[in-house]
Amino acid sequence: MNTEKDLTAEFHHQADRIDGSPISFDDVVGTAGRIKRRRRVTTGVAALAAAAVIVPTAMFGGSLFDNDAAPEPARPGIQQVHDVTLDPSLPEGDPPKLAYTDADKLVEPDGTTTTMEQVYAGTDRVGDEYLAAYGFEGAEPMIDILDSDLTVTETVKTNSGAVASADHTVAAWIARDNTIMTRFDGQSVALGKADGVYPQPVAILGSGSCMEEAGGCRVFFNAQGKGPMAADSHGNIEEVPGSFTNIGAVSPDNLIAGLVTPQNAAPTDDLCSAVYDEQASKRLFKTCGWTFDNGAGFSPDNLLLVGQSVESDGSSPRSITVVDARTGKKVLGIDLPDKPRTAYIGGSTWEDDEHLLVRTSRTTMTSPGVENLYRVGLDGSVERLLEHDHENGTMTASWMMIR
Repeated sequence: MNTEKDLTAEFHHQADRIDGSPISFDDVVGTAGRIKRRRRVTTGVAALAAAAVIVPTAMFGGSLFDNDAAPEPARPGIQQVHDVTLDPSLPEGDPPKLAYTDADKLVEPDGTTTTMEQVYAGTDRVGDEYLAAYGFEGAEPMIDILDSDLTVTETVKTNSGAVASADHTVAAWIARDNTIMTRFDGQSVALGKADGVYPQPVAILGSGSCMEEAGGCRVFFNAQGKGPMAADSHGNIEEVPGSFTNIGAVSPDNLIAGLVTPQNAAPTDDLCSAVYDEQASKRLFKTCGWTFDNGAGFSPDNLLLVGQSVESDGSSPRSITVVDARTGKKVLGIDLPDKPRTAYIGGSTWEDDEHLLVRTSRTTMTSPGVENLYRVGLDGSVERLLEHDHENGTMTASWMMIR
């Protein structure tokens, strides 16, 4: 299989469908995920949106996961499981507390807006710099390194966007020649070369520096034809434990979430995911019908995890769930209204320990339609924050949150 070729073709198809308007990195990675699922090779690209529409039976009764005797959620203060619906008629709330990009604008939480040199498909922060990815539509992805004034200081060839540590002091990407690159203190340092085809970084663990004498770091990545791997500052590149096919998220306290269904499984087999505690060397729970890739991942305090529904038809998800990261116990369900069926959830990001930012899109026959950004609280509160009405001439690239 040639996923890069499939991705490029699918991307151009999507671009033609929306009359040449910009497409977000969420959309690119989501398309890649759908192509791979149809071929039973599902990847956990750290980037962002995929999956689709049939609601698993577990949603309608009993435990969502296969550990029915799991204890109550560990998060203090959660007394009730909430299920919410994202309705565009909901009242408006305060702007996002995170910085985000809107087309070629970087919008700070205080409303300050700065124009960047171009529209980027995905942007992450490391120290005083930004790593901004673009060029996916031509299968020639690049990363611009921007200083604090958003001036491009360097451009590098890459396989995908970058990932940053939880404290945004170290970051990583994988160069076009499969070299695993890290960034910290304004310098780039290689950790070695990734095996496999089209390796994609998922997470980086570390703080302050990737130099071995300063504590080092680890970069987790997926690659076609290989199991998920981790490269460290000692020069080691080893298989990620936990019997994963692909990984979708890694927490700073070494919880790993990803797919465990074998790549050679029959198309009729369930698509199953699991969470593995690397420090304790044990699987915490397993679930079928939900995945933990292409979503918000672990909450900032590492106690919760976002999953999304898995569908066999390759369409995008219409529901996501928040679970206790160690037990799989459901904490929050997020769904779309029954109509229109063309609406889907395009991506999610943790705003803080108690709130998710969720982007939805509604497509039409002639345009991408309308996008909305919602804030959803663990207490069941929902607010609508931003809107793009592509049908009425305000077509811009989707908002990309920057933690």
